[in-house]
Amino acid sequence: MKTKANLRMRRLGNRFMIVDSDTGSKNTTDVHSLNETAAEIWQFAEANPGFTAEDIAGFLTRTFDVDPETALADAKRITGQWIKENLIIE
Repeated sequence: MKTKANLRMRRLGNRFMIVDSDTGSKNTTDVHSLNETAAEIWQFAEANPGFTAEDIAGFLTRTFDVDPETALADAKRITGQWIKENLIIE
């Protein structure tokens, strides 16, 4: 998987927003809000094109106090959501 081109993460207070930075984009209403943990996962995904849910799970277990099974379930859930929201490409 990889993050879609032209998407940029911006910090707004204690939240993070993913917006389309393509000024020619016709749809400016799609803004995706992330908490701090999701923002860290997004940064990992941007830095690792070709990532898998398993890669994210490994990142989660290295970065946070979470067991591998929970990390993988969380990684599958977030990548599934991001695919549904058209933020990443399989």
